[in-house]
Amino acid sequence: MVGTGEEPKRQRDQGDGGDCGTRRRCHGQKYQSQYEQDCDRAIAQANRIRERLGDTFFTACDCDLLPDKPKRMRWTSYRRFEADYQALQMRWKKGPMDRFGPQVLQWR
Repeated sequence: MVGTGEEPKRQRDQGDGGDCGTRRRCHGQKYQSQYEQDCDRAIAQANRIRERLGDTFFTACDCDLLPDKPKRMRWTSYRRFEADYQALQMRWKKGPMDRFGPQVLQWR
């Protein structure tokens, strides 16, 4: 208020004027990753690591090896990406085993 020394309370943006506004939870909307299985999320995360390292040609499904370390990246960061990538690869490869059982390994 002007002249009284009190700060006016800030109003939260209500979006369309309702109590919930445009929040996903109120409208029953979900993120795409909430519909995916664990192994599918793992391969998507592994692909993001490959993209961050500059690989645009292969995907995590095609190649188990990461591209070389980018010139301006620290070795500690690259090694962390390597460890995360290997863990994500194992989660991805474990997915079909959980879905179809051990006979997946015998199929050729």
